[in-house]
Amino acid sequence: MNKRSRSTAFYSKPKLRLKLACTTTAPTEPAAAPLDADKQVVCLFSSVAAELPETDEWDLSGLLLYGQPVSRDIVVAWLNAAYQAAYEEDYEAQQPDQDPACSVEGLYMLLSFADAVDSTRPLFKACCSRLQRLQLHAQLGQQQVALDTNGVSYFFNVTQQLRRQPSLIEYGLPIPAAPDAATTAQQQAFGQQVAAQIEQLLWLAHSLQLQPLVQHMHSCIRAMSFFSNSVLRELYDEVFTPRVLEAAGVASLPGGKKMLIDSVLGTQGLTLADSLDTGPASLRPISLTQEQQQPLKFDAVVKCSMLGEPCATVAVELDLFGTSTIKLGVNTFPVHLRIGPYTQ
Repeated sequence: MNKRSRSTAFYSKPKLRLKLACTTTAPTEPAAAPLDADKQVVCLFSSVAAELPETDEWDLSGLLLYGQPVSRDIVVAWLNAAYQAAYEEDYEAQQPDQDPACSVEGLYMLLSFADAVDSTRPLFKACCSRLQRLQLHAQLGQQQVALDTNGVSYFFNVTQQLRRQPSLIEYGLPIPAAPDAATTAQQQAFGQQVAAQIEQLLWLAHSLQLQPLVQHMHSCIRAMSFFSNSVLRELYDEVFTPRVLEAAGVASLPGGKKMLIDSVLGTQGLTLADSLDTGPASLRPISLTQEQQQPLKFDAVVKCSMLGEPCATVAVELDLFGTSTIKLGVNTFPVHLRIGPYTQ
């Protein structure tokens, strides 16, 4: 049986008027027009709304998130998540650049609001349904730059230009909105902004036990830490803060921080050759001939978007015993043989 649209399923159902404080997060904005939504749907996904006394109005004008009134776009995004779960359609369409669910800061506020009104798990899941379009916005010099969080790497090249690398087998690509060259101070400030936004959303994801979002943020951190000049390299203390460790359940474990970082970055493992990147070999083969220790060369089909276009063919050269590296297309990376991910 097909799910009925809201026009037929709840056409004559009572409405709940949501009273708002302002149209944006700016406190000087005038009060926004109230939003009329299906009362049954709102109460289904929020226990706070469900526990309201017999009324046709839900006053959200006095609710503060981190000292700021709840904005209209946040409430509309919450209603969109509820309506998607109930009707598979939006309450009110929002463009990606206006949809809080499509930005790291916006999603942080949206999930905080959902938590404040005691939303259901399906509602939280619906709030995280646009992770593949999730972007992080940070200031680099005088320019605001949008970074994708879906496994794209970002780094500064030798001429101090910000580059994006969609996959590990491609060259870095220029970013039109980024300045031609960034000073060291600008690069550091940029990295701090990126780390701060990732830290707060990672903390909230762990706190709310939203595993799809946790895994998405882990993938983002991993991608932005691949290279020695990556945006997040050397900023792990700013990302894996005490509150993140506490929310992730590793704060009280001996070496818990290192275990979590190693698990996220994928660097916990073994090497079979001495390397400047990985240090001395942790296992040194003694029963292989020189011929058996030669690099292995083959073509492979891409199965992970981080490595390139799915189903594309890439040339691979795997040198486990000489340099402990793997060459994918035009780029070479150190090889780590993982024993297994850390499990809580």
